[in-house]
Amino acid sequence: MRIAVACLLALLTFDATPKGGSLRETRWKRGDFAAITNDTIDRAVEEGETVGIRIDGRGESCLLRRRAYPLRLPCRIHFRVRWSEAQHGAAYPSLHLMFNPPASDHNWWKAPITPAGGQWTDLRQTFLFHFSTDAAWQVFGMTDRFESAFGRHSYTAAEKTWVNFEIKLDGKTATVSAGGKEVGSCKADLRGCTTFTYGIGDQTSTFVELDEFACFEGR
Repeated sequence: MRIAVACLLALLTFDATPKGGSLRETRWKRGDFAAITNDTIDRAVEEGETVGIRIDGRGESCLLRRRAYPLRLPCRIHFRVRWSEAQHGAAYPSLHLMFNPPASDHNWWKAPITPAGGQWTDLRQTFLFHFSTDAAWQVFGMTDRFESAFGRHSYTAAEKTWVNFEIKLDGKTATVSAGGKEVGSCKADLRGCTTFTYGIGDQTSTFVELDEFACFEGR
């Protein structure tokens, strides 16, 4: 009887948070993100169990986590994301990984994109996965641009549908899966990259939400 009670208590108090350097985030507080945009923000939800962003016009934005995490390769990075309320016909959601981000109190955060709004300041390297319903913007890959990359894919997601994305990084290649199926792979030279952070993007007035983020070490 005592053994059974002890086992039950162990199950009730079990911590499912990944260990060994991995991380999982499902709730955020105000100040955890920076809303970066070259357009006027229509809506930004920056705290709680789900965060999100949408802009008014046809510009670009990124709700970027204001923190640097250790990058230990190989690793698997997970986003649980959905989009809704596209205002200009097609939807333009995106995922971002930024490598070697500045410290949270660095002056970079005061002007993270160039005055024209097309590139990250200091040409900071990112991995972008843009999964628009507009085939012309189904792009991905390593880039210093705010919204564009050279790689092409053919994946998009249905409106108001939560999708689990996984990005596998091994230091040379980035492989993206959506709903458990591979949708694209490209070169991703991460030599010299020791830290990273993450973000979601609204390109052209689409409400994009993040419900969960996680990173697991290993293949």
